[in-house]
Amino acid sequence: SKEEEEGAFKAKYLNNDLLETPELALAAAWQEVLRLGEIAGDMVRRSVDVFGTDAEDAREWMRARAQEIDWLSNDLRGYYIRLSQKNLGLMQSREKQGHMSIVDDIRQFADYLGDEVVDRATNLAEQNADFSEQGRMELEEYRDFTVELHMRTMVAMRERDQEIADAVRQMKDDGEDHERRLRSSHLVRLDAGVSETIATSTAHMDLLSGFRQIGRHHFRICRMLNDFLKVPQRRTNPVEEPAESKEAA
Repeated sequence: SKEEEEGAFKAKYLNNDLLETPELALAAAWQEVLRLGEIAGDMVRRSVDVFGTDAEDAREWMRARAQEIDWLSNDLRGYYIRLSQKNLGLMQSREKQGHMSIVDDIRQFADYLGDEVVDRATNLAEQNADFSEQGRMELEEYRDFTVELHMRTMVAMRERDQEIADAVRQMKDDGEDHERRLRSSHLVRLDAGVSETIATSTAHMDLLSGFRQIGRHHFRICRMLNDFLKVPQRRTNPVEEPAESKEAA
């Protein structure tokens, strides 16, 4: 039932009693954000598995995880809104905004995997179409790169480590190189008239673009993480000259 599903997808760490102590409330909410990231990471790992005539179980699993992330994102959003009504310091307010941005990025790429990718996979299965062996291997290669990107992002988030977050952002060029190379390889097979490639070309190209976009979400997450972890520099007043030196001048 819907009630049972909502119970299974219920937030584990959010506690309204903590809202009176913003520091504790933010720490609890961050644990929920990390949980959200772990679920989304599992979705990325299984993103290619949803394609195939015998992959209905994987597609159902992916839809359920996307729904779970939707519900948890809504729970988090409501919690942050209630937290906003408390007396937050400047750094706490910045962190809350950063959390909300990260949650939205995770929700967006999870929705893409659970909706667009599953719909595309369902359509191909109904047409009894599947990727060529080489095509699937290349999609799995880009998937593996994206999984690595996600794992490093999760380490940066768990450790709250700005250096790791910066290192993740340096992977952007590698990701784009992956896409260009794999897109060219697909076009070679298309020109050669490989039947599976012709039947699945749109889905293949869309998934390559999708992995690139998932990468962009991770780069944005790392940038936002650095933004709220960064300690603002204090402004110092210019040093005034001693009165004696002014008179001497």
